Amino acid sequence: NLGRAATNTQVAGTFGVTGNTTLGGSLTGPAAFSIDGSTTISIGGTTATTLNLGRSGQTQALLGSATVAQAFTVTGASTLNGGLTVTGGNANLGNGTSTVHIVARQATAPTRTNGTNATCTFPTTSSDTAGQLQVVMSAGGTASAALCTITFNSAFVTNAPAVVLTPANALTASIPLANAPFVTTALGTFVLTNNTTGLPAGTYSWFYEVIGR
Repeated sequence: NLGRAATNTQVAGTFGVTGNTTLGGSLTGPAAFSIDGSTTISIGGTTATTLNLGRSGQTQALLGSATVAQAFTVTGASTLNGGLTVTGGNANLGNGTSTVHIVARQATAPTRTNGTNATCTFPTTSSDTAGQLQVVMSAGGTASAALCTITFNSAFVTNAPAVVLTPANALTASIPLANAPFVTTALGTFVLTNNTTGLPAGTYSWFYEVIGR
């Protein structure tokens, strides 16, 4: 027996325990407190219901990879500084009763290169993923020539993306299908190109969405 009831026992050196240890209260360490093992460290067991790591308002760091065998729920906002890969199952955003918006943000917008008689701008906030492209034609465009070349801030790696255009004003929506500009893509760019008939003078606008493949 070490100590007695209602007293504290201090160990100044290493304290080794070869069997199981049961704590009836809290285990408190100094500012730097380590629990280490050569293979597996198990915290919690078959009867534990809740495992709390860290404390509210503080930062907790996992310095290596982490595997979660069952459901993983985050109740606060989360920031991912690296990529996110879903290897199986569904990636569900929202639960049918919550409101979820998918918003693409980046610090540096893609760049634009004008074609003949065309001035290309982003009238609203635009990114590599989505935005609005406006094309002002000062005169008729050149058939089968580029109207605008959009260079992504960050190029795609494996496959050229798919780009979906939606007319954003009445003049653009009135372009006959046979004369409508079309899009070609590469890893680092997408190009809006005149059809066999160049666009006449006017202000045209499209919303665009870029989808990786």
